[in-house]
Amino acid sequence: MYRITTDTSSDLTTKQLEKLGLGQIPIGLNITTKKEVLAFPNDEEGLPGPDRFYELQSGATGTGTSALSHKLITGVWETILEAGYDVLHLGIAWDMSIGVTESVKKAMKELGEKYPERRIEAPNTYSISVALGFLLTRMVKLRDDGLDLDQMLDELDLAAKQTAHWFTVDDLGWLITGGRISGFSGYLGQMLNIKPLMRLPYGGVLEPVRKVRGSKKLLVALAEKVRDTIIDQSGEIWVAYGSIEQKSRAVELAEIVQQMLPSAEISFHRIGPIIGAHTGPSVIAIFFFANER
Repeated sequence: MYRITTDTSSDLTTKQLEKLGLGQIPIGLNITTKKEVLAFPNDEEGLPGPDRFYELQSGATGTGTSALSHKLITGVWETILEAGYDVLHLGIAWDMSIGVTESVKKAMKELGEKYPERRIEAPNTYSISVALGFLLTRMVKLRDDGLDLDQMLDELDLAAKQTAHWFTVDDLGWLITGGRISGFSGYLGQMLNIKPLMRLPYGGVLEPVRKVRGSKKLLVALAEKVRDTIIDQSGEIWVAYGSIEQKSRAVELAEIVQQMLPSAEISFHRIGPIIGAHTGPSVIAIFFFANER
């Protein structure tokens, strides 16, 4: 028997985590203001929720994440191992956070030596943010269907290849700061109302696919990607957004997708602080199972 854990980059709510039966390990968050650096989680609270985070970010000079403490990981995992279960950890894509990945590997080595009779598996999910939460819901269903640990690892490889990540931002400034696009091209984009259509490919890092002029055309382009690559036209589609000001755009995107795919099951989700720290508040994203990620 095994238990599944994840980290806070999955953007699953407390209710979702409880329903899925998942353990969660917090990734650190730093918000820099002119007066101080706010570090989360701390002795008083965990990570701020999306609304509070984007409010804090709006007045910050910078936001970023910190390496996941391997002590936090061992604390969660050891409780599982002591109870006689193996561990399957499905966290943020390895290339998206080298610090987190190294901490996970350190904890695996330490606990592997302490509990040689138990298994700890932490495969690359190639997924981030709400897409990771989307992937986790698929994996939990397979677990509940009775798949053993080796079968789960095989199914994860297939499911991760199918978990499409498409997104855009209205404000290019955060992508410029994060080194995703050059400052000069970002400046021109802002001047000409050109927005990036971006994806996270399987086994790769974030990449711009094309540039679109105008917000409406951009939402249509996102919807067309869903229509053209989705495996099941009546399947689940998760639309995600950053700050609450972006909800209307997320709804508009969902309406366009629904017109193209009337039988699809569309739901709304929030992109939280771990990924929002790098994309900024204007991020809009869409996640689904695709035949071409």
